Amino acid sequence: LSSDKEIVSNNKIIEKEENIDTNKSLSSFIKYIQYILSKEKNIMDLKDKLSLREDITLRDLFCIFDYNKRNLISKKEFKVVCKKIFGLYPTSDQVNLVFKRYDKDKDENLNLKEFFYMIKPLKEEYACFLFNKNNNQGKNNNINKNINTQSKKIFNDVIKTLIENEGYYYKFKDDLDNNDLFDLKEFWETFVKYSNNDKGIDKVEMDKFLNDNGCCLSLTQYDIDIIFNKIDFDRDDIISYDDLTQEFVNYY
Repeated sequence: LSSDKEIVSNNKIIEKEENIDTNKSLSSFIKYIQYILSKEKNIMDLKDKLSLREDITLRDLFCIFDYNKRNLISKKEFKVVCKKIFGLYPTSDQVNLVFKRYDKDKDENLNLKEFFYMIKPLKEEYACFLFNKNNNQGKNNNINKNINTQSKKIFNDVIKTLIENEGYYYKFKDDLDNNDLFDLKEFWETFVKYSNNDKGIDKVEMDKFLNDNGCCLSLTQYDIDIIFNKIDFDRDDIISYDDLTQEFVNYY
């Protein structure tokens, strides 16, 4: 009898420890989501303002960085333009983090589509306004000189905040990793229970998952869109195990 009691007791201890680990990973994920929302909302506000500037187009913004006129922006170009045009001094690590998020074809360059995704507002009406403006200055060799000072400042703020945010996200996830605060496999077991197909969860399911698991925010559809914009790497409107691996395991 004594032996049986010890087995039951030990099983309860093991079960309790597993719950603690699972709750730890769940809590870390919720905190990370809240962190994303605080950072991404700020930069989205800046992107909205930039899109409404009448004196600048998507092509203009791209050409500022594409100073070699290859229709591609290399890491070197990005770093040089940050310094010469914006007075920013990102490290190679910071540039690598930016390209990891936005260089979707992994060719070490940003093409126009990838660049647009990097600077476009999340709200469709603002994104369309930026994309559809007449390209009056895109062929001009002195684009930078022709841009309004206020427009240049907003663009500067977008690039600066974008670089800073990627560094903040890296630091947050690195702290989770170093302190064993997030286990993806354990978290996935809880996460995927909210999925109808076991491949991942969609936006409706994400809303329910966050509300059921202690996200102390009144989430809007815009909030959910921001989360997916950050974590849904293949942009299929499903956050899968592969997406979470990219975000939390292969984050550098």
